[in-house]
Amino acid sequence: MAAPPKSKRSLTRAVLPALAAAGLAGLGTLLVVTHQQGRVPFVEPGPPAGCVIPPPANIGGAFDLIDSAGEPTNQTRFAGAPALVYF
Repeated sequence: MAAPPKSKRSLTRAVLPALAAAGLAGLGTLLVVTHQQGRVPFVEPGPPAGCVIPPPANIGGAFDLIDSAGEPTNQTRFAGAPALVYF
């Protein structure tokens, strides 16, 4: 025996709440976005006035070091490949 076909009523009961939830989520997103448009974007604060903070060190560049075998090495050995130097 074939199963009886599902009624359209049960499909409506599943779809309507999902559509309502999606609509509410979209409306909430729209309200948040339009509310945020008038605000000043976030800017990373700098050091306070009168504070002595040295500028950040430059990262990367040429180096001459001694490897774990005691041999001198430099950046040309790692050209074209990622490398991590740690102490």
